[in-house]
Amino acid sequence: MSKKKFLNKLTPLIVNLKLENLETFLIFYSENCKFSDPFHSTVGKKNIKKIYTTMFKNLVNPQFSEIKALSSETGVVIKWVFSFKKSSNSLLIKIPGVSWLSLDNEDLIVEHEDLWDASEFLAAFFPLNLPINWAKSKIKKNL
Repeated sequence: MSKKKFLNKLTPLIVNLKLENLETFLIFYSENCKFSDPFHSTVGKKNIKKIYTTMFKNLVNPQFSEIKALSSETGVVIKWVFSFKKSSNSLLIKIPGVSWLSLDNEDLIVEHEDLWDASEFLAAFFPLNLPINWAKSKIKKNL
């Protein structure tokens, strides 16, 4: 399958990802896929499923939007915005990120690396995010 066809099948699943259709989404992963993000590093489809399941159980209406993708012979890069609420009456939090997906000859994901700013996520959960914001402002001034 071409990478364009792969993305045409995967992208709607990403945008509409819910706990109810997680199994369909995971069909795109190899059994021994490696997954990493700023908080996780694991191997195996079952462990990846646990990460997604935990996300759906702990966050209110988590979803991916604003999908943009590029492909190469061996993989795809997907840019996205992840949004969620901590509780039903909290503010909507949006975190931009990128997924780097390496594919095997059967177009199954063998490596999934998510790149995003973990400080944005931490700031959403810890009311004393002043040290994070202060450090980020200092870094921005010095660049």
